[in-house]
Amino acid sequence: MVACQSKKDAIVEEVISVTESIDFDYAGGEKAITINSNLDWRVSIRKDGLSWLTYSMKSDNLMVVSAKANTERNERSTQVIFTNAKTKEIVATTDVTQNAPTLLSINKTQETILNHAQDIEIKIDKTDDIELICTIPPEKQWISEKLRTNTSVTFSVQKNEEMSERSAKITFSDKNEKVKSVSYTLVQSGSEMLINPDDAGIESKLLWNGDAQLGYSATMNQQNLDPAGVGSITTVPDPDFGYKFVFDKPAESRRVEAHGVKDWRAEEGITFYIGWVSRVTLPANATCNAFFQWKAYGNTPQKYPMLQNYPLVIKALSGQLVFEEYDPNDVYTGLELFDSNMNYLSNKKYSLWTTPMAPLVGVWNRYVIKIYVQRDKTKGYVEFWFNGKKQDLTGGRDKRFFCSTMDCDYCDPKWGVYGAEGIVMKNECALLKIGTTYESVRPDLPASLR
Repeated sequence: MVACQSKKDAIVEEVISVTESIDFDYAGGEKAITINSNLDWRVSIRKDGLSWLTYSMKSDNLMVVSAKANTERNERSTQVIFTNAKTKEIVATTDVTQNAPTLLSINKTQETILNHAQDIEIKIDKTDDIELICTIPPEKQWISEKLRTNTSVTFSVQKNEEMSERSAKITFSDKNEKVKSVSYTLVQSGSEMLINPDDAGIESKLLWNGDAQLGYSATMNQQNLDPAGVGSITTVPDPDFGYKFVFDKPAESRRVEAHGVKDWRAEEGITFYIGWVSRVTLPANATCNAFFQWKAYGNTPQKYPMLQNYPLVIKALSGQLVFEEYDPNDVYTGLELFDSNMNYLSNKKYSLWTTPMAPLVGVWNRYVIKIYVQRDKTKGYVEFWFNGKKQDLTGGRDKRFFCSTMDCDYCDPKWGVYGAEGIVMKNECALLKIGTTYESVRPDLPASLR
């Protein structure tokens, strides 16, 4: 016999129902969970969600869950767990997922390369949902896609046979337009001038060979170290140039320079070229007086007073590489010079050309200067090539700057480091030459450095 149970003794079933799942976008935000229950319950977040998910109760049956933005590359998930307050058993769960951001980026947005044929690799960082499209303007037929992987795209670039540089903007985008496109601009230098047309009819002849392998005493005149014995000038082997001159200037030095060249000196009325390669090591924003000087000397101030001191200078100036000319007559209030008789002389420096210093530090760069030697500032002139390109001088107004290029009794070339007391600097120089034509002194980089 079975006894009937009274209504009073009836067992009430404990139930709970909650929102089964919620999904968050990678940007995060808030979502609601509704709860219907007749039992006492407690809530917690699974351990793997504690760093990015929180909750707050708005009422007995409404909870708001907040997710932080997902900055990781992968989707993430966790659970909101409901337990019986008495038994501690899990009685319900809400699954929470958050998708990953859609990413598309490249490792560089702009680059300048030399004119020869070569391959360029662009590193790609993207999420798996990106269907990558690379767009090259159809008129830029000198560049083409060569190879694509999941992490990079390689482009083939043809040799630039023209004298002028050229550029192409390549766009990387998603076929489904989930993200903004990114672009890469490639600038390719024009073909270098091998022969200066102005040299037509001039015998191409080397006037001085400053090959460092010949040794210092066979190529240079004096060593200028200030203080004496501080710093060094050495000739050492180099894997790319055979040998090089190394000018090491410690912090306590104010000058480490080679002064003058063996068995050659410029006379008024001649035109010559001087060429070399240089690699400087220094803080990118540092300032020094000179890496190169066309420097005046003499002992006859009554006949040839010193009006310029250093007619031409290449130097570092507050983050810029600068080519300067010092004029003999214009008033300049910042630099006061006196001759040996203490007669006041004033001059003005002209910044003929500048370029940012940071990309040049620790890199071999090529220099050629053409000088027509005249004291008369309306007749003498200078022209300048940097890395194989003839440069616009004085803000791009002309490629030839008229100035006085002879001061005092004579001028000598000087290489090294001058100034920048308190800063360690180094200037490495190779392929030093003086000649009658651009072709005779043109410094070429070996294939290993192109």
